[in-house]
Amino acid sequence: MRDCLITGYRIQFGHNVSHANNKTRRIFLANVHSKYILSEKMGKVKVSISHRGERTLDKYGGLDQFLLNAKNRRLTVDAKVLKRKLAKQTAKQLKKAQA
Repeated sequence: MRDCLITGYRIQFGHNVSHANNKTRRIFLANVHSKYILSEKMGKVKVSISHRGERTLDKYGGLDQFLLNAKNRRLTVDAKVLKRKLAKQTAKQLKKAQA
């Protein structure tokens, strides 16, 4: 749940290090928030996204453009699912336009 859909940011682990060099485990939480993003083909989509992910979407011109141009190997599992849904919606709209 604490993974960014776009960038893949997730929880990282490390140490707190004191002045005496004592190390205790800690976690670094990603700045991820649940947000509704407007997609041209799918309407409103609820996603977990980081601030950098939002900026990336702005750069590419929205969720649809980002997913269509991104390579599958670079996408998270949830992003691949959204990409498949987007492809289905696009195919449906093309069929309606042709009919």
